[in-house]
Amino acid sequence: MGLFVFTLRNGRLTDLRQGFGMCYAEKIMISRRDQLSPMHRHIVKAEDIINRGGATLVIELYGSDDKGSFAGAKGGMVRCDGIDTPYGLSLIHI
Repeated sequence: MGLFVFTLRNGRLTDLRQGFGMCYAEKIMISRRDQLSPMHRHIVKAEDIINRGGATLVIELYGSDDKGSFAGAKGGMVRCDGIDTPYGLSLIHI
């Protein structure tokens, strides 16, 4: 359970609130075969996820309600390979 994470770059939410910067992360994440990562969320964040290990990376995406709380039945929009893709109760395979 969990990941080894090495953060290369991480934008600051305070900069974004002041009208500049970007809340964006570049991270190297390492896991073993069949290892799971705990659920987490970002209210405002852009991340590029690049799978270089040769295996299939499965990401479960869930929506949020109007207050930003978890809403498992609500979908949203994700950009995958530059294409806006709606999601609901589905998995994204990278």
